[in-house]
Amino acid sequence: KDSKSRIQEEKYHAMIGDIAKQWKFLDREWDADDMKRLCIDQFKRDTKDDFADEWRKMKFKMAPSFDSSGVVMLGDQSRRFSVKLASAFIEWLYALGTENNVKWTEPFPDDWMKK
Repeated sequence: KDSKSRIQEEKYHAMIGDIAKQWKFLDREWDADDMKRLCIDQFKRDTKDDFADEWRKMKFKMAPSFDSSGVVMLGDQSRRFSVKLASAFIEWLYALGTENNVKWTEPFPDDWMKK
């Protein structure tokens, strides 16, 4: 199985923590769990064409909200990321952080792109 590595998971969780602490999206603070959901959703939207095969493997589903006022994405979970998708997510997080003046607090080895 081409599942992401533990070091990739640790890296993107630390990065999401930095983003959540330092960037106010919509002029408000978000906890790391909420920021992770926001990041994964936007990452998927930004990469849906480039990584269509990877996203298709994850078999995401959509459902209407209970009150039919919107759509809920089901299954957007990083635990199902492949090595390739996790690497791309980390690069995407670097770009998001750079655009929003995030200072990274966790040093990580350069082998996060490997399994």
